Amino acid sequence: MPRTPETHRTERLNATIRHLPSLLALGAVLASAPVLAKPASAAPEDDVHRLNEIVVTGTRTERRVGDAPVATEVIRRSEIEASGARTAAELLSAHVGLDVTSSQFGQGIRIQGLDPEHVLVFVDGKRVSGRSNGVVDLSRFSAAELERIEIVRGASSALYGSEAMGGVINLITRQAKQPLSFETRAMYGGLNTVDLSGNLGTRQGAWDHLITTRFQRRDAFDLRPETIGTTGNAFQEINLGDRLDLRLSETLSLKGQLSYLNREQHGVDSNDAGAVFDRTTRTENFSGSLEPEWILSDTSKLRVTGYYNLFRDQFLQDQRNATALDQYQETRDQLFQLGTQHEALLGDRHRLTTGAEIAYEQLDTERLASGTGNRVRGALYAQDEWTLLDAPRLILVPGLRADQDSRYGNTLNPKISARLDPLDTLTLRASHGYGFRAPDFKELAMRFQNPSVGYEVVGNPALKPEHARSYNVGLEYRPASWSAFSLNLFRNELTDMIQTQLQSANTAGSLSQHLYVNIASATTQGVEASWRLRPLSGLTLEPGYTFTDAQDLQKERPLSGRAQHLGSLVVQYQHDPLGLTAFSRATFSGRRPFYTDGNGNVVEQAIWTPQYATLDLRVSKTVTSQVSLFVQGQNLLDAWDPLYLPLQPRTILGGVSARF
Repeated sequence: MPRTPETHRTERLNATIRHLPSLLALGAVLASAPVLAKPASAAPEDDVHRLNEIVVTGTRTERRVGDAPVATEVIRRSEIEASGARTAAELLSAHVGLDVTSSQFGQGIRIQGLDPEHVLVFVDGKRVSGRSNGVVDLSRFSAAELERIEIVRGASSALYGSEAMGGVINLITRQAKQPLSFETRAMYGGLNTVDLSGNLGTRQGAWDHLITTRFQRRDAFDLRPETIGTTGNAFQEINLGDRLDLRLSETLSLKGQLSYLNREQHGVDSNDAGAVFDRTTRTENFSGSLEPEWILSDTSKLRVTGYYNLFRDQFLQDQRNATALDQYQETRDQLFQLGTQHEALLGDRHRLTTGAEIAYEQLDTERLASGTGNRVRGALYAQDEWTLLDAPRLILVPGLRADQDSRYGNTLNPKISARLDPLDTLTLRASHGYGFRAPDFKELAMRFQNPSVGYEVVGNPALKPEHARSYNVGLEYRPASWSAFSLNLFRNELTDMIQTQLQSANTAGSLSQHLYVNIASATTQGVEASWRLRPLSGLTLEPGYTFTDAQDLQKERPLSGRAQHLGSLVVQYQHDPLGLTAFSRATFSGRRPFYTDGNGNVVEQAIWTPQYATLDLRVSKTVTSQVSLFVQGQNLLDAWDPLYLPLQPRTILGGVSARF
């Protein structure tokens, strides 16, 4: 039998699976060898800090992780630094139950089988604009700027509105913590990757100020050398950030933030007719916010947030040796948002949160029939954190949000969550909520024609929001200070999903017309499990597994792109006397279905991609109290597929970091 490219890819990916257990075992032995005779401490300070960490995303109020009534997962700054991750996408890629998707639209996040368009992304609690085909590209957020990442699973539209169907990702930026501090990191490696970052912070009296900068670039890569096109773009990027925190009085504080991103990408495409195109994309994102907060009394406070975000994307396609198919498109997405939130303690049993938001969004692009689109959104929400019992602790959290949109009308979304602690070592949680996704401008008003293929796609101003009902039941068990286990069962029921439907077939001189309509429905359900262990001093193990059954009820088949089985293993070892830190991150994905009409008969055929595994490894050595050297390898098992898994091939990088 001849060896096709598909056969070669399958054999290579299966080989990575066979070698993965041996590589992980070797890594664990090497990491733990210096401490095999040293037991774990009785109460690791790291775990105490983990429970005491303050989070805000689950209830929109500040709570300790250990006390939060809504399950909130945290990726902390110490974990960010140990991993060597450069972007938010890399940080989230090995977190249990999170599926990072890679496409020409960037790296998005899938939660509980729901696509990136159903996951809401925040930066410091402010909605991120600039989705491309429903994807917020998480690779555009630098890990160097992040203090932590907070993750809430399940429908959260009762607090946050549209897109919060699968969950919420909140990227929390850093703030100055010392009178004067300076950090920098320089990295170089495969594909001529250069990554330079730095921050300067000061904390003086009543104000904190932190400035962050980052520059990175990389060459393009090609997973199909037999073709002229590239798989991964060459890019160059600059990030700038500025955060100022002021304590104006004992009862009034003010936070201001500015950020700017400029990314330019270059790639090469070709079509079946042999035409070759040089493609350039320039993306800019600017955001600014101002947030005063008043402590009104010992039991209440008020926060007001003003926010502006501008996302600009320029696309240039230059056909080599011809101009017939040259293209230039510019997209501008502007978001203005004003919100207020009031928190009050009512006696010993109730913590009431109420708020209001109003937002104006404007999109300018040639792909809209009128060239521009705008919408106004308003919302009111309320939530009560009700402590019914102290021993055992029982907390009930009902919430409700009403949204009004100038494009589709109104929607009402309730949610209720409960927490029960029958034992000091056991926490039980359950939640049921409604989520929705408002139709975007593309679905409402786009008119896109592709005469060379013979079709056009038309927006539908009569679209309704997509809706979801979410159920989550879970537990957290902490049998010892060095061990914590969590388990979560979930189910999501989606209705009114927006898809294109053929309205008229193409005839001589006309194009086939496809219209966006609310026709699809789906379910996703499964199990998420993780275990955090500190069996030896300095050694942390975090295995995780997710099973997902995702079904398209309209077409009676599995949802495209979802793997039933996802696994991960994070191993971290720190040896302070030698100044050594080792970090490894392994992931496993089962087969995924994709559907394509390969022969043009309008009947889609299923293509199942092979299972695959990835492995990242980083080792750092402290040279002085301020300077460290490091080397890291990404995708060491070299798992990729040019069509369905366009990952960057095996890459080795090294560098130096300094902190003063």
